[in-house]
Amino acid sequence: MGMKVVVRAMPALRDNGAFSLNVQEIRPLGKGSLKRSFDLLKQKLTVEGFF
Repeated sequence: MGMKVVVRAMPALRDNGAFSLNVQEIRPLGKGSLKRSFDLLKQKLTVEGFF
């Protein structure tokens, strides 16, 4: 399972029936975002010799 995100968007319905979403914001959600941040920090600190 991948990372969960919250998406804020504006729906649009055209005269011809076409539907679209204009995405305004995407934010990570839950443990996936926390783990990703931890992994990035750990990788950076490993390169600097702290791990």
